[in-house]
Amino acid sequence: MNKRLKARPASGILGTHKIQKETDTLFVSALGHSLLDSESHLTPFSLVELNRLIDDGMCFSLSTVETQTTVRELLPGVRLNQPVITSDGAALYDMKSMTYLKTIPMSEEKARHITDWLRERGLPYFSNRINQNLLVIHYRDLPNEGMRQNFERTRGSAYRNYIKSEAEWYRDVVYLKVVEKKERLEAVRDELLKEPWIGDYRLDLRPAAPEGYAALKIYDAACSREAMLRELEARMGKKRTLTFGGVPDRYDVLIENSDRNLLVKELKRRFEPVDLHCWKSVFRW
Repeated sequence: MNKRLKARPASGILGTHKIQKETDTLFVSALGHSLLDSESHLTPFSLVELNRLIDDGMCFSLSTVETQTTVRELLPGVRLNQPVITSDGAALYDMKSMTYLKTIPMSEEKARHITDWLRERGLPYFSNRINQNLLVIHYRDLPNEGMRQNFERTRGSAYRNYIKSEAEWYRDVVYLKVVEKKERLEAVRDELLKEPWIGDYRLDLRPAAPEGYAALKIYDAACSREAMLRELEARMGKKRTLTFGGVPDRYDVLIENSDRNLLVKELKRRFEPVDLHCWKSVFRW
């Protein structure tokens, strides 16, 4: 008589064995195309599964160059309940209380020095300040198409507060954003790198809309996502941290861009690890 595989009554996936969730681990993900698709959207699968993991106790955070405002816009419907690292490490923002837990602004002296340098060269910029839990963006004018498109694309946000003024503000400046033609901005960056005082700042140059433009962000030298991650770890008190992203040698877990659900699938695998030794108790002959 042939033996037949017979399933025992199960409680959860592994019979009477419960999945041990990694609640002592802090999972920190980049944003970009590791989590989002080519249209900068979260897929329906990732949205549902990520919320389920968070609701089941996964301690999930983000570390991104974007502001908390952009995080909200890119991840509508995601129930983020832990502080997130924003503005390339310039701020740690609590999504639940809608408050900045920590910021790394420039000193007033540094802010004055770099804005004077930019004005002397006729370079337009947005001055991003975090004041009383508000993101306030000062500007004088919008002299080029890159500045205008940046302004028009983001001015409607309820979490951004644009102020047009001839006056300069030097307190609470977390970064300056210069938007110009790519060739000119590359030359500006190279000129800045030759200044003897440039060690007081950190520069980040990226492409910007429209085509042919770029954005140069200028932060305090003490500002970095790595430093703010140490702050988040101290606050969370978790035993272990795992970082996920698409840059080789920068993250603990490299996420390729070929499948936009890979990151959430990897989170699930690591938060709810399956003990293969338990499978023998699921079935009996």
